[in-house]
Formats: sequence, C-alpha cells, structure tokens
Amino acid sequence: MRYLLLTLFLFAALTATAQSKPQKQDTPCNSPDLVLYNELNKQLPEDSLPITKVKLVVNNNPDCDKNVNFKVLKAKAYYVRDVRPLAEVEIEGDVFDFSIWEGPHKVGDRILIQVLDVSYTFADGKTGKFPGAVMKNWHFTK
Repeated sequence: MRYLLLTLFLFAALTATAQSKPQKQDTPCNSPDLVLYNELNKQLPEDSLPITKVKLVVNNNPDCDKNVNFKVLKAKAYYVRDVRPLAEVEIEGDVFDFSIWEGPHKVGDRILIQVLDVSYTFADGKTGKFPGAVMKNWHFTK
C-alpha cells in the first residue's frame, strides 16, 4: 500500500512539473490563410474568380500573436465540377496563370488551390517548413 501511495505521489508530482514548463514556441500558429493577389498587387475578394496571373500569398492567422512570414514554394490547383477534379496543375513557386482554364464554366464549378509546401520565417530569423497544407476554394458564381 505504501508503494502504491508513493507511486501515485511521484506520478502527480511529475505531471504537475511537466504542465508547469512553458511549451516550446518554434512553429507558427495553426490555420494560416491563403489569399490571391492580381497583377496590380490588389487582393482578390473571396467571391471573385481568378482568371489571369495571380500571386499566391499565405498570411498569418489574425488570431496568432507571432510575427511570421510565409513563402509558397509548391502548390496544386484543381478545376473541380461537383466533386470530380476535371483538371490538375502543379505550381512551382507562388505565381500561377489561371487563364489556362478559360472557357465555358458552369455555376458551381470551382478552383481548389492546395498549397503543399510552405516555408516560414519568424521575426527573429528562425525558419522552418509549415507542417501540413493550406487550402482554399474559389467558386464560379456567374
């Protein structure tokens, strides 16, 4: 019985010590946001469909208190109807010309952009790769 109490006491002490240590903050906040900028360096609104050359920019989550700069290295763009991708293009870097998908579009078709490779830099100069992908849809509304 003494050993059981001693074991429980040690476990509780170790748990309390582990929880009191500050977590290492070496990754950016979750859920960064993907936005598109046109050739005039103006941000495209959410309901506007990209039809020309655009720059893919990943912004920091507004709720994040860290100063982080992201850079898009590699992405994929899909032209989707219903749930089927009709076309897929790999994007190297952060610029893509959407004019390759000119033509008749149906309302409800969409372009899905999946940023696969994102690097980040903190204000203090530390760098790294963002774990995971950043995705966003743009819908054809007309």
